[in-house]
Amino acid sequence: MVSIDEINNKMIELEDAIEGECVNNTDFYFDQIGEPLPIKPSNSDPIFDLQALPSQPLAVSELHRLIFVAHSDGFCVARTKDAIDSAKTSPSSSIQELSIVDVSIGKVHILALSTDNSTLAASVASHIHFFSVSSLLNQEVTPSFSCSVDETSFVKDFRWRKKSENSYVVLSNSGKLYQGAVDGLFKEVMDNVDAVEWSAKGKFVAVARKNVLSIMSSRFKERFSMSLSFNSLIGDSDCSAKVDSIRWIRPDCIILGCFRLTADGQEENYIVQVIRNKEGKITDASFEPVVLSFDYLFEGLYDDILPFGTGPHLFLSYLEQCELAITANRKNAETHIVFLGWSLGDELNEVAVIDIEREKWKPKIGLQDNGNDNLILGLCVDKVSLYEKFKIQLGVDECIELSPYCILLCLTLEGKLVMFHVASTRETAVPPAVISAPSEEEDEVVDTHATVPH
Repeated sequence: MVSIDEINNKMIELEDAIEGECVNNTDFYFDQIGEPLPIKPSNSDPIFDLQALPSQPLAVSELHRLIFVAHSDGFCVARTKDAIDSAKTSPSSSIQELSIVDVSIGKVHILALSTDNSTLAASVASHIHFFSVSSLLNQEVTPSFSCSVDETSFVKDFRWRKKSENSYVVLSNSGKLYQGAVDGLFKEVMDNVDAVEWSAKGKFVAVARKNVLSIMSSRFKERFSMSLSFNSLIGDSDCSAKVDSIRWIRPDCIILGCFRLTADGQEENYIVQVIRNKEGKITDASFEPVVLSFDYLFEGLYDDILPFGTGPHLFLSYLEQCELAITANRKNAETHIVFLGWSLGDELNEVAVIDIEREKWKPKIGLQDNGNDNLILGLCVDKVSLYEKFKIQLGVDECIELSPYCILLCLTLEGKLVMFHVASTRETAVPPAVISAPSEEEDEVVDTHATVPH
């Protein structure tokens, strides 16, 4: 396995984070599709337990136009269009009633679909079951194969590699990191890991251990590390900081979700940091990073609403076409969905919080039917299942019709799926320099002798 001494060979000391800015915006529009769609029929028992919530109970296949939704004793698979049509019908059918197949495998913690849309991973406690999507469509409910982490642990996070080949990493709640592949390879590669993520095109891995973020090759050969700065989070207290989530959605940016960890194990003050490089090349140790901190991105966050140690809590989906990140946090009970945007100023990769000015066109998640606070448990986008345009009223006499970029799907604590059309009047396309800039994906040194470390 990789040791901490190996990882600390090439260390970049990050400077204190700069406070991120907020920009008002009137370009983006979110139009709810019908009414929230229940997972199970209305007379069913509660689907989710606040003390033992799933981490990723929602997955979407754009290729097959399917949604995969976890429930209390397994998961079901339904066609996206059927769900959209049902949400616009009164009374609506539940997703379970619409489903092509319903798989009973126990309480699912994570659903994750491979990059090529061929394989669905479903974790239950310490076990990971892999299902062929084509077999599920034929109502075959037996996993293709299964594997397990240490039986004293459970699967905390599962990340498919962002390439066509079906390899993945698994993080257990005890901090052990495993690497696997659909052909059966599965082995432990590191320990004491807090969070993990593949790079934007899957050639590199970012690994967080305590206050160090390491950039490694896909074979876990270390390129360099960054010493993270959390002064704004911990100040002069005797607390420590912990990375909860990593999202590497652009070649020039890595996003961290972090919280303060007290001496008695409580999690406080969730913040988001963005590490970016103005030159668009983040895997070269000679780059000069700029760190932005968004300390109040989730203003309605309740630290103790979920049991401590049950992250990751950050959801983030990125729309490259309009350089917009749609984010949510499982602990956020008020303004559930917030946004980060790029290229809003003079710099191409400058990032800021986006505040949508028109209240009517913000995506909103309502209270539960019993009046209790609601939470987002799953967030995905679908850029393919677009069947209609929608109209917006800009003034007394001005009405325009917009074609959506995508559909935003949100799964709530109440056990309902809320869907929105997402559109923009912003005419500026993503600059070619941002999409095709020299990036970490083009300069990996191929090491034919490298192996997964033991």
